[in-house]
Amino acid sequence: MRCAEQIIDSSGLADVFEARVQANQQRPGRPRELSMRTFLIGLFLVTQSGTMHLGRIAPTLNGLPTATRRRLGIHRTGGITDRQVQRLFAAITAALRIGGLNALDEVFDLLCDATQPDEASGTTSIAIDATDIQSWGNRRTIRSKKKVTDPDAKWRGTQHAKAIWKNPLFGYDLTVAVTIPEVNGAAVPLTARRARLRPAASDVGPTGLDIVAATAAMQGTLGDVIADRAYSKRKDGTDFALPVRALGGEPVFALMGYQLGVSDTIYGALIIDGNPFSPATPKNLRSIIPPPVGSSIRDIIAYQQQIAIRAKFAMVPHGRPNQNGDQDYRCPSAAGKLRCGLVPASLALPPTTPTALTPPNTARVGTVCAQATKRFAAIEAPLAQRHLHGSHEWYASWNRRNRVEGFFGNIKDEARESLRRGIIRVRTKEKVGLWLAFAVASANLRLTEAFRRKKNTVQPSPTRGRPRKRGLSSYLPVGTDRHFATANAPPGMAR
Repeated sequence: MRCAEQIIDSSGLADVFEARVQANQQRPGRPRELSMRTFLIGLFLVTQSGTMHLGRIAPTLNGLPTATRRRLGIHRTGGITDRQVQRLFAAITAALRIGGLNALDEVFDLLCDATQPDEASGTTSIAIDATDIQSWGNRRTIRSKKKVTDPDAKWRGTQHAKAIWKNPLFGYDLTVAVTIPEVNGAAVPLTARRARLRPAASDVGPTGLDIVAATAAMQGTLGDVIADRAYSKRKDGTDFALPVRALGGEPVFALMGYQLGVSDTIYGALIIDGNPFSPATPKNLRSIIPPPVGSSIRDIIAYQQQIAIRAKFAMVPHGRPNQNGDQDYRCPSAAGKLRCGLVPASLALPPTTPTALTPPNTARVGTVCAQATKRFAAIEAPLAQRHLHGSHEWYASWNRRNRVEGFFGNIKDEARESLRRGIIRVRTKEKVGLWLAFAVASANLRLTEAFRRKKNTVQPSPTRGRPRKRGLSSYLPVGTDRHFATANAPPGMAR
């Protein structure tokens, strides 16, 4: 209870709503018996229960201890009534509708700021993604003639259904930017930095950029920004990579099939999978198809090994990008990764160093072969990333995106906020968004408490016992088939 009061007070949401409601009030009336602060506290308490119905707010407030009700200003003999709750909720959402999307975004921002723990200040990197929120309105079909009861909800997936892997949805998209640890950094609690609610649409890119910009303004600086393929579809990078770099962030993203392989030649360098490579890169290494989603570890490791072989021919970033996103790259031979006849000093490298077998005949002026370091403008290599796409380092960085999926799994878990159809029984983006803003704040608070409990838990020391014996296969003669050489091998199989 005290925590709910602290969140509402620190957010300043009661004063913001009171000002908006009074500005939208057409004529004055008698003072409300239900204060804005008390209503929001009840809203937060009901959200934490996992059933977000307006009808539960009054019983929740009336069921508080007498001292608590007196502190919240509940003096009415019969307690709070459903009519008081519904009228105040309608007044708030009507004022939000006049304010437009900016007013609803402000609600998300204030509650996210109020639920940010101190432990999350150690990171500036985020992962963004969107999840579907089904509307409580009529889930009409394409041929249905029923009246739409939720004018703000939209259909997603009814057109070009074969090109969309998600099921058709009538509702909204909730886009969230969650905290992730820095590469090789300390663990941080999983919290939502910013959240946005928009009608369901096939293109989530603009909302993604909006939430990245809002996070950058909130933090003052921006680290890594990890997003899936839905946000970085264009080859020129104007939909995600370049805007993120303009905000000071470092984009980390997966490439679409048509973005793989050789896409261009700049200053004689081959642009392969977004990054510049030596023109002597073997042809059999220029197009490496990544394993599909759900592939085995063996296939992923085999793919990473091919990427590691090709990495010897990659241009090496020199220094940090400037404010415009331009990056200096060194020739792999000048960086000591490749032996090349056009760089006489590289021929002194160890014989085990890969050799450029098909370098250009001459080093033309202005190309990467004519100088050790060459500057590439941001628009010339828009899909370049800090780690080569598909490398072991890239996978380690990319896998941090799983945290945003974990956040969505938490808020949709039936034992927690349980965001599924029927939990929120209101319509229009303002009413749905108000509940969702409190659900995101509730998840932030709960996940922070779980992080602190785990951090303060003393890990048990490893059990000690007899040392493990060497396996039976280590005693077999050289050349023996060891696949079945186990202690429980069938008779005659270990031969």
